[in-house]
Amino acid sequence: MKQKRVYLLCGVPGSGKSTWIVHRMTTNDLWISRDNIRFMLVKEDEDYFSHEDEVIRIFTQAIKNATSNDDEIENIYIDATHLNKKARDKIAFYINRNNVELNCVCFIVPKEICKERNAQREGRACVPNTVIDNMYKSFTIPGRNERFDHVYTVDENGIMKEVCL
Repeated sequence: MKQKRVYLLCGVPGSGKSTWIVHRMTTNDLWISRDNIRFMLVKEDEDYFSHEDEVIRIFTQAIKNATSNDDEIENIYIDATHLNKKARDKIAFYINRNNVELNCVCFIVPKEICKERNAQREGRACVPNTVIDNMYKSFTIPGRNERFDHVYTVDENGIMKEVCL
C-alpha cells in the first residue's frame, strides 16, 4: 500500500484553508470538508447546526475510509477549523495511522484579513465577526504533545513553512 499524506488543516474562518486546498489539489487527492458536508445537508430555512450529528458522522466516516482504503489517493485534505488540541485529537482518533503521514497545516493570518475575506462570502458561508473573534482567541498551534509527523504554517499570502517542534 502506497503511503498517504494527510493534511489536517486548522485556522479561523477566512484564513484561506479551502482556497489553499483548491490550489494544491491534483487528480489523486481527496478533499474532506466539514462545511461542504454541512451545506449538502442543511436547507436554507434550517439552523446551521440542525444536522450536526449527521455532519460529524459523515465527516469522520470519510476520514476513516480515506485513510484505511488501499487506493490511489496520495493526499487527503481534512478541512475544518480544528482550532485547538482537543479538536485536533478528536479527528486524529479516526485516522488510520498505518502507512499514513499525518501533517498539520495551521493558517496564521491576521484577524482583520480573515474578517475582510469572510465579508466577501455569501449566505451561510459568511461567519459573524463575533464568531471569528472568539475562534481567534481559542486558536492554538500544535505542540510536541500532538501526534503530527510535520507541522506547517501558512501565512496570509499562502506561503507554507515547516515548524520545528
